[in-house]
Amino acid sequence: MSAPIQATVHAPTAPLWQRVMSYGIGWLFIAAGLVALNSFPFANALLGIGAWTLLIAPFFLRRRNAKSARITVLPGRVVIRAPRSFPRTVPTRALRGASVSRAGERFVLWLQEKSSDAPISIELTSEPALKEIRK
Repeated sequence: MSAPIQATVHAPTAPLWQRVMSYGIGWLFIAAGLVALNSFPFANALLGIGAWTLLIAPFFLRRRNAKSARITVLPGRVVIRAPRSFPRTVPTRALRGASVSRAGERFVLWLQEKSSDAPISIELTSEPALKEIRK
């Protein structure tokens, strides 16, 4: 196990509170529509809004927020811990590929997961940290 490495991470997800609230609001509209199904004429609209929120809203919540994170390299996986979000574990078996580029004095490591279309980019400031993550 290595010491945690400070880096800036661009992950393809919205903040946790936005994702939880979008699903909570969607299920709230569906529950209200089911309760009002036999007594109110606008129950179908409530069901439609709830279904739209559950199915369409996650596409709008996929954005890249730059976060300062601590990265811990463990055998077979990389753990990314950012403030105000769950720790994200990226196992090496789940990676489709990785790429490294240099941007001035910074190094950018791109990790492409098999289950996602958007890569995770990790900006590092030192070459030893990059070598440790790569190995």
